[in-house]
Amino acid sequence: MSMFHVGQLVCCISESHDWVNYGAVQFPRAKSVYSIRAVGLFPFGHFADLDEAVWLKEIVNPEMRFWGTPPVEPGFWAGRFRPVKDTSIEVFRSLLSPIPEEVA
Repeated sequence: MSMFHVGQLVCCISESHDWVNYGAVQFPRAKSVYSIRAVGLFPFGHFADLDEAVWLKEIVNPEMRFWGTPPVEPGFWAGRFRPVKDTSIEVFRSLLSPIPEEVA
């Protein structure tokens, strides 16, 4: 079962590339936040059927052929991302609230 789902916000934790840079291909940047548009397995190369891949709304690359496969859009290894923590600002506002004085 995947730890990611479509529409989820994720943060890139590593800029290492999972495959060779082909021309005008865009890669995610470390410490940047992205939205997942698809989750699946790598359909090509040494990652095939072994590791989960994600495709991002903010980065759409052209389809390419890898090692005789049909054209596919390269995805990014899911291990390079972590879910964005959803923290409400109310947590911080409560820290600013005055402390009630105790009545003796």
